Amino acid sequence: MKKATPTSNTAILRLVLCTVFAFTLQFLSTSTYATTTKTSITSPPTISSAINVNSFTMDNGLHVIHHYRPYSNSVTLQVVIGGGLDQYPCDKQQTPHVLEHMLLAETRRFAEGDMRQTIKNLGGSINGFTALEYTHYSAILHSNYLETGLDMLYSTVFEPALSIKTLKKSITAVHAEIGTTNNAIKNLINDKPAVKNLGVARLYANSNLDCTIRSSPSAISLAETQKAYDTLYHPSNMTLIILGNVKGEQLTPAILSPFKNINDSSVVHNKKISLLTTDTTPIIEHGKFSESKVHVSLLLPATGKSTGNTAAFQLISDYFGEILFNELRIHLGIAYSPRAMYIAGSDLGHIYVTAETTLEGEKKVTESILFHYKELVINGIPEKDIARLKKRAILKHESKERRNIRITQQIRHHRLKIKHTGIMPNAIDEIKELTSLSIKRVIDEHFPQQPILAILRPLNNSELIQRLLLIVIISCLIALPLFRWLRNRNRREPKINKTSPR
Repeated sequence: MKKATPTSNTAILRLVLCTVFAFTLQFLSTSTYATTTKTSITSPPTISSAINVNSFTMDNGLHVIHHYRPYSNSVTLQVVIGGGLDQYPCDKQQTPHVLEHMLLAETRRFAEGDMRQTIKNLGGSINGFTALEYTHYSAILHSNYLETGLDMLYSTVFEPALSIKTLKKSITAVHAEIGTTNNAIKNLINDKPAVKNLGVARLYANSNLDCTIRSSPSAISLAETQKAYDTLYHPSNMTLIILGNVKGEQLTPAILSPFKNINDSSVVHNKKISLLTTDTTPIIEHGKFSESKVHVSLLLPATGKSTGNTAAFQLISDYFGEILFNELRIHLGIAYSPRAMYIAGSDLGHIYVTAETTLEGEKKVTESILFHYKELVINGIPEKDIARLKKRAILKHESKERRNIRITQQIRHHRLKIKHTGIMPNAIDEIKELTSLSIKRVIDEHFPQQPILAILRPLNNSELIQRLLLIVIISCLIALPLFRWLRNRNRREPKINKTSPR
């Protein structure tokens, strides 16, 4: 048998060592990859909640706020007008709303429908909205068409073409939007706002928002819309927000010159609405024939999102809604979806607490809501719950989809603070600074001992019979004269004698 030479032994040894080395490298590579992957999952990059803005005011008083978002392909443009429904009494409250529709319908340079169609052809949109305390016009389109969007907004707010034709169409549109009609009899029958809105009206007693009847746009005249425009639409009462993939150097004097060249330095003095509750008697209304649920609601005063108390009111509503849901839905099972919501604009706001139940559960649900409200007013929120709710609020804020229009809304609410300080408040910092003591101070300052309770009940049997009898009586009053007229008409008609043929 032939013996292996030393050379062949060395070759085999080298082969074994190479194989072991290859496996070792593969193992180390896999291990390192796994470790890196694990690190990236457990330590995600922190999302900054700060919104950096550039703010300046033109010579004519127009305030401009710019926020650059390099990861967006679009731009959101918005003009905010100070003053909305709160500037007008109940019977004329829809005046700024009708004016908003008229301005968007037609301008001196854009015929009716042309502006909307032009921006649609560019893949964008243009809209308006009238709130309690402001009106805003928004154009959303590709950032390549910044100049086009600015031109359209400029024409909307500074080149009005108010006419009887657009007034009539705008009144019809507002009727459809808010649920009123040109029929005076129908408006008379259905003139009462929803029970929740009656509660909100109580929060602003003796102001333009204290409306116990629904405001119809039918009686608004062309002269009134012109006066509303002349009163509110001045550069000093406006904010222009430019947000999206637009750099600061793109906002050249040429781009902004139409706005800058408006020679109007008039100062607008808006009526300020404040919270004032003079009547805490429970509001009890009855629903329609088809209504079978009982809606028990509580209306609590709050301030708007520009006042620095947004995080506190949001946390209070989260806590109150959680307590009620755990007791009424999970523990007792007598209510559907008990909840509390902080609803606010820039300056005005409220907390809406509500639960839906049956007639049998109404008493218990009402007692529970009032009991927990009293506990909240006396004791505030426990520190252990504060920490948990703050963490949840931060995660909720950071996980929201950061669309341009949502950030524009935040900037809109803080536009006056940005104008004075040049800085956009940091929502996360506001949440982190909350303590049980700071929240208790907000409760003590704003919440009354006796809140506004609003209940919407279904009709009981006797009320149902009464309404049916009323309908029968009205029907008879209408039908009897008609039958009498038909009978008299038949008597006056000559009778035709029928004779049989011979």
